[in-house]
Amino acid sequence: MSRWSLIRFSGYAFFFFAMALFAAVLSSVANVLSGDALARIIDQIVAQDKNGLVRVGLWSLGILVLSVLSVFFQKYFSGHFAERVTARLREQASLSLAQAKVFAMSAHHSGDLISRLSNDIGLYQEYLQTDLPALLSGVLSALLALAYMFYRNWLLSLLLLATLPVIIIVSTLLSQPLSKRQEEVQQSLARINAQAKENVTGAETIRALSLKNILRERFNPVEARWFRSSIRAGHQSVLLTVAGITLSFLPFLVVFGFGGLQVLRGEISVGMLFAFIQLLNLIAFPLQELPVYLGKVKAGAVGGKRVRELLDVQKEPEAGVSANVAAKPQILFENVTFSYPGQKTPCLKALSFRIDPGEKVAFVGSSGSGKSTVLKMIAGDHFPDEGRLLVGGLPTTEWSLPELRNKMGIVTQETFLFDTSIEENVRLGKADAEKEEVERVLDMTKMDAFTNRLPEKSLTTVGELGGRISGGQKQRLCLSRAMIRKAPILVFDEATSALDNETERQILASIRSEY
Repeated sequence: MSRWSLIRFSGYAFFFFAMALFAAVLSSVANVLSGDALARIIDQIVAQDKNGLVRVGLWSLGILVLSVLSVFFQKYFSGHFAERVTARLREQASLSLAQAKVFAMSAHHSGDLISRLSNDIGLYQEYLQTDLPALLSGVLSALLALAYMFYRNWLLSLLLLATLPVIIIVSTLLSQPLSKRQEEVQQSLARINAQAKENVTGAETIRALSLKNILRERFNPVEARWFRSSIRAGHQSVLLTVAGITLSFLPFLVVFGFGGLQVLRGEISVGMLFAFIQLLNLIAFPLQELPVYLGKVKAGAVGGKRVRELLDVQKEPEAGVSANVAAKPQILFENVTFSYPGQKTPCLKALSFRIDPGEKVAFVGSSGSGKSTVLKMIAGDHFPDEGRLLVGGLPTTEWSLPELRNKMGIVTQETFLFDTSIEENVRLGKADAEKEEVERVLDMTKMDAFTNRLPEKSLTTVGELGGRISGGQKQRLCLSRAMIRKAPILVFDEATSALDNETERQILASIRSEY
């Protein structure tokens, strides 16, 4: 997604950006008028004109009110714009990942994705809310101040203008490396997050295999890369700050030198000299901060770029049709060949079989023979490279994938539970399920014997990834979630591997009675 696409993406929130920009213009006008008011006040004091001084004082008070209100509304509207855009960006990025193809998801480590959805979005929010408005406001104030100064004294202004190209060129050259440095920092931080996530989620395995020292050896180089990247980025930021302060003195030297000479010659008033000095702050301060703000803007842009990449991941097709899966042979493989990306040898080659309604078929083979791949293809995770795969008489490439999966109850090798109650985890299979339906499937999977012993029964929270219950209980809960759908197709991928033989026999008997 390009920056212009992002503007269209922001939708109605762009109104807040437009209002913030309008407030910034008013603030810049007020800043320039304050310089003119200072010149008039000093000239009235020199002329000892009391009435004129009162009039100018009231005029200055009005400028102050305008300045305060415009700054308030600029921050108010820019804050609302940033909050709305980043909230929608976070929502759309999460939705994009939920719709991403399996291959697209496997190209990123989960820690990198989490880093993009947290650190990078936070960086981008600061960019939209603080850095970009400050840069725009500073540039507007500087341009209006220059216009006023040219109107009042074109010669002095021309000399001031001659210093600007030097300042801008040096600032731009110094800020360019920061973009690369900041991207290195964000990438290193994403790797640290990925490593930390593995350390947390794999804590039990780490303890069991005494991997602490090995993981420390793996983590230290990753942390060292992040440290070096951060130090390099920090050095570049310090250099930008020092350069900004140094360069900002050039315009002051011109004003004090040539402007003071004009006062001595009687060509301009003392008030006008002070006005130029006041307005010069509107130019010098943005110039002083220009390298820093350019660095911040580049850093924020890097964060935005990394988040926008999530919106552009290759997604599964949602368009398609449905079919009555009970009306025709449910599942048909016709000479299906399939290879994973980057692999020359096909995982499946010229595979053909047929499963009719009411049939129960088991796939048996050695590890890596393609059993799980077959089940994933039935669920629409992968499509054949050659041949045809039909479900309900319709090729999976023509199905609406959400509709296809709604026809299935799928339980994979890896159990996944949400950090909510047992009952809510079951209801994820059928959102409008009644309490009695939940209890029925818990009874079918022999999970009720466990839940009935709990103080809160099925309202007990299972913890992150189901960490508060055993492996067998996780599988039974996943089976309950699939069974409550009453889907015409059940797809089990070693769904009972953690159960003892007797419990497995009882559960399968309950399933057969239903189907």
